[in-house]
Parts: sequence; structure tokens; C-alpha cells
Amino acid sequence: MAGNPRRGIIIATHGVGYSATDLHDLAAHYREDFLVYLVDLAGHGLAAELTESQRQNQFHATATQFEKDLAQILNQSPSGIPVILMGHSLGGAVAAYVATHNALLADALVLEDPAILTAAEAKAHNAEYSFSYGATDETIWPNLIIPTLVIAGDSVGKDNELIFTHEHIQELQQFPLVETTIVSGASHLVRHDNPEGFFAAADAFLDDVLSKSITSTGKKKPFVLDSLQRIVDVLPPQTTWDVVPMRETTAKRNRPYPFAPGISATEFHTTDGDAQPQTVRVVAADDIHNGSTQPIVVFFCVHGGGYVGGKPEYDDVRHEALVQAFQPAVAVSPDYRLAPENPYPAGVQDAIAALIETARRYPNVPIIAYGDSAGAGTLAQAFARLEEFARADAALLRQHVTAFIAVEPCLDPAMQSASWTTYADGPIWYDRASEAAWAGYLPENTDHHVKPSLVQLIPTNPELLPPTLVVVNPVDPLRDEGIDWARRFTDAGVITELHWFKGTVHGLCTIPGTDSWESLVQLIARFTQIPSS
Repeated sequence: MAGNPRRGIIIATHGVGYSATDLHDLAAHYREDFLVYLVDLAGHGLAAELTESQRQNQFHATATQFEKDLAQILNQSPSGIPVILMGHSLGGAVAAYVATHNALLADALVLEDPAILTAAEAKAHNAEYSFSYGATDETIWPNLIIPTLVIAGDSVGKDNELIFTHEHIQELQQFPLVETTIVSGASHLVRHDNPEGFFAAADAFLDDVLSKSITSTGKKKPFVLDSLQRIVDVLPPQTTWDVVPMRETTAKRNRPYPFAPGISATEFHTTDGDAQPQTVRVVAADDIHNGSTQPIVVFFCVHGGGYVGGKPEYDDVRHEALVQAFQPAVAVSPDYRLAPENPYPAGVQDAIAALIETARRYPNVPIIAYGDSAGAGTLAQAFARLEEFARADAALLRQHVTAFIAVEPCLDPAMQSASWTTYADGPIWYDRASEAAWAGYLPENTDHHVKPSLVQLIPTNPELLPPTLVVVNPVDPLRDEGIDWARRFTDAGVITELHWFKGTVHGLCTIPGTDSWESLVQLIARFTQIPSS
């Protein structure tokens, strides 16, 4: 793998008897604008040999393995950008075969004299090379639904005889998605014989295809619900590198919330622990506040804000919705210290101190931890550090907290997951805002100049995390770190569920009254087995 995914991803493979090393010229040519992967086919280069049973139908086994390799590559690569498959000879036949069977894996094909043959030719080549080609014109060309370029040569009589002759090229004219180019003086090894001619044809094709399939930003336009897009369009930027005016702007937007009749907010203060005393906001029905009704569940809610912004009262509408959905219930939210004035672990210590006080105030009521964005990250770090920051209370808290709802979690200071490339510009949360927020939260150690990693902040230990429901947004730079985190803890033995809702973006998936909110309430009820109203 090499390159820059500015224009897309190129995944290339080779012909019989060659390997990925034969494709180095593709990487050299395209790496400035594309993320380039060079793949060894089964039985070639560093790839595993085919088994005895796979050799009964070698082409099918090779194509199946390539499709698996392709899916793995795409799973680890930026999404939302064009994917181009390139293949020479057998590699071209394999790429075309995979594209016809799963068109969602690629957006375009560039095939260099591909081994796509008539039935008679396939039989002849099978006898000659002892390889079951399997890809014939009947199975490929009528079933292609993505733009395809076939590049062939005109030099018959060289040692490397052409597969695609002039007659083959003429037959392809009946397929509207297939373009053809004949490179002068080239044999079956088009790129080797005439690299200038090959790249001129391939570059012109890619320029045309990409100009039609992507937006002016160089990426496909993701699906966002219209109702959320209208909000995205009017929200101010998250200027985390200048937190004071950012906080002032946020405060002006968040006027006091008018609770429904019978619901109100009170406060208490933390009293002990390593953290400084902090205010904790409590939203509940009045009969719970006055002690005439006991709650069946406490939601311990930690707000988001990139570790540098936010206040509990900004989430009053969500806290009221939780209280109403799971009544009789309480929503408790700490006003934890913020970075950069108070970097890690100040906010984590405050959250733990507030959680201890909450458990004391509601000793026989299950607590569900609920965190949004940086709030989810703070809670995840708190669960990982309970024995360090609250040794006397850690065991009790681990029994008391029955579930963790982690919504669009902000977890990884490395910001290297694939969705950070796809959605580096947002919407709402974007690379510059995140970099400044993490820099304020995790300032460089003056002795070692090393920031904690994700694994250091949140170790993979199933005993440190309660059953966890993870919700990510499909259009969100934080998406893949949430997915990877859920997968990491699932593999470690944590009871974990992972969900996303269509068309949501960062910060806007949990707006009470929306379909995604109603779905989240149902998920929480089922996951925690606490009935909703």
C-alpha cells in the first residue's frame, strides 16, 4: 500500500506467473493522487498456495480469495471515495469477474489485455496453462454495470502474444459501459512495451470517470437526512483552538430549557475524592425530587463538547426525554472540568467523583452510564481508571453501573481510522477542531513528549467495562474509531452491541422527537431490560 487517497483508491493485480512486485510502476505513477494497493493472487508472490480441493476450479478459488482480500482492504481504507480495480491478464479477468458478482466493491475497471476468453479459447488456454480460467465473454461483458476500460496492444507475433485481438475489441463495441484502447507497438505486456501509451489511456479514462462520479471536494456525497442537513448548514464552526469565544457562542445558542409540567432540575455537589467539588445537575419528576416516588433507573449522563466545551444544562432536552421515556427515572449530569485549563485526567476524576455521589444517593437503583461524544470517551476512561482514582469505591461502582450507552464516542487521539480521511472536513466535527481539542486535553508530556494512546486511555480488559451499547453515525469522522472500539471489546469478551441510524451526522443523532432518538430509546430499553413508557 502507498499513496494519497485524494482522488480515490486503486487496487491492482497481475497475471499468471507474475506477482504484485510486477505492478510497482502503477504505484509509482498513481501514488500522488491515489491510495494504491498491489495484491498477490492466490498461489503467487507472498499469497498462500491453493489447496488440492481449490485446484479443482482454480479460477473460482482465485477470484474468491481476491474478493476477500478486496473486502479487507476496503474495510481498512477511507470510505466514500472512488475505488478502481486494475488487472493484467488473469488479474484483469479476476477483477472483472469479482466486479460482475459484487458491483458495490468498485466504481470502475481498467483491464490490461484481460484473460476474458470465448469458451473455446478458455478451454485451449486451460490445456496450455493447466489453469481453469473460468471467465468468459458470456459471463463478464453482459453483466458489467460499472465503467470499464480495456487496453490492448497491436503487436501480434511477439513472444507475449495478445489475448485481446482486433476481433475481440470490435465485439466489445456493443457494450455501452466498455471503452477500448489499442496501444501501438505493445504485446500482451502493454505497460511494459509502451508505458506512455498505457498511462495516457488509463489517465484519460480515470479523469472522465471521476469527473462524473464525485463532488467538487473529491468525494462522493454521503446521504444525510434533509432535516439534519438544514441544521448542519446553520451551525457555527467548532473553533476548539480558541475556546473562550466558542463557549460564549454556544452559551448564547443554549437558552434555559422550559421543562414540561412536573419535571424540573436540581443540583448537588460532590464532596470527596481526589477531584475538586463539582456541581451535578439532576433532572427528574417533582415527585422524585421530593422523595414521594423512587426511581427505577438512574441515567448518569456525561455531556460532549470535545473535552473543551459543553455544560449539563445544554442537554436538558435529552435528559427530560430520558426521564419521560423510562419513568420513574432520574438523569444526573456532572459539570466536570474542561480542557485546556484542566487537562486529562481532571474531567475523568470529576466524573468518577460524581458517579460515587450518585451511587450513594440512589443506593438500590441501577445506574446506566450515558455518554455523548467526549462524554462517552470520558466515561470509557473513567471505567478504565476506577481502581486508580477511586480504589475504595471501584468494586461497588462496577456492580452498581449495569450498562454503558456510548453515543458517537470520541475515543482515539491518533485520529487515524479510515473515516477520518473520508470526513476530515466534517460535517460539524472535523480534523482541525479535533486536533486542537485533543491537544488541549492531552498536552504533551514535558519529559517524554508522548501523548497517551487509545489503548493506554482505554485498555482492552473485559472486567473494566460494563455491557456497552455503541451508537455511531454513518457520516462522522469518529465513526470508525467507535466501530473499531466496539469490535475490540467484543473480541475481549465485553457484552457489546453496535448500531447506526441512517443519514445521521456527529452531534445530531440523539435529538428527541426524531426517528433516530425513538430508535435509540427502544435499543436502550431492550439492551438494559428496563421498560420504556
